[in-house]
Amino acid sequence: MDTSRTFVGDLHNFGAAVQKTDLDGSIFYKKPRTTYWENLFFGESSPLKTIFKNTPLFDCFCLREVNLGGESLQQEVLPGNFSHLDFESYGFLVAYCFCMGIQDLHHCNIVPASFGAQPIDVEVVFSNLISPSQTLLVPGSNIEFSRSGLGCFFQSQDQLSEENILALIRGFYSGVTKLLSVSDEILQLLPCRERISCIHNRVIFRSTKQYFEAPADLFLEEKVQLERGDIPYFFKTGKSSKVFYFKTKNKAIEVVGLPSKFKKIADTIGWSPEIILSKDRLRNKTLPIGTLSLVASFLGQLKDVLILNLPDACIEIKTASVVLTSDKKYELRISR
Repeated sequence: MDTSRTFVGDLHNFGAAVQKTDLDGSIFYKKPRTTYWENLFFGESSPLKTIFKNTPLFDCFCLREVNLGGESLQQEVLPGNFSHLDFESYGFLVAYCFCMGIQDLHHCNIVPASFGAQPIDVEVVFSNLISPSQTLLVPGSNIEFSRSGLGCFFQSQDQLSEENILALIRGFYSGVTKLLSVSDEILQLLPCRERISCIHNRVIFRSTKQYFEAPADLFLEEKVQLERGDIPYFFKTGKSSKVFYFKTKNKAIEVVGLPSKFKKIADTIGWSPEIILSKDRLRNKTLPIGTLSLVASFLGQLKDVLILNLPDACIEIKTASVVLTSDKKYELRISR
């Protein structure tokens, strides 16, 4: 049995990195952190899997772990042929991650598997998100297409047709509607809050690329980690608003003294699942605002005037606005 290992990805916390291992021809990865969030939201043994077992548009509970000598290793998800991406399924995935407050799902954290797009790296969850682009699965005002999850499958946003985008929007709306209908079940199946509160929830202030650009507004704890050769790594635990980092190699932690503009970012992460998944929030904020924001991300691929009929709603794209009409009317002003 070949157990040779190579290191891949960024270095964090005194040079720790993901280890890639070949076990008898199968590739596994050992991460220098817990994989609790991956297993909860996308693992083949996730308690949430039963809720979506009869949902054709959603088949992402495929991450598999094995135990080898006391180590938990995540099996590689094999890339598939994506000549025909199911945009409606992708839209449902965007909805699932948006509702769960999962972030940082850029093109390096998504694998184009044979059954669809599979997230493989989950560190930031239960975030208070305003736009689906904050998941990084789709582009947005501050998210380049190439960096988004769709960048796994296409070189340019221009390759997406109007039909593709409308399917993605339909899948998103269907996904949020599904989450709204099963939110109580999800909350019941989530592990006890005491268990969840013990798991590190990563706080990301900048991308790796931004750190290499040497920004002028680095704060002290970023500088400390960069000077020791690491990409800065921060996290929250429990209900505390405090942000921590590993000060020593033996995992001693210290509170980070955040400048106010970075504290605002940290305050959006690690909210209570009961708040994130409340029916009132999903119905009156996540669904309408998320849908309108998603449409706004793809205006370049949509006609100036267009109507998209959904099962219980209608989206009307006008010259200067996008209107969603369901039980209420929501309007987003736009500029093309």
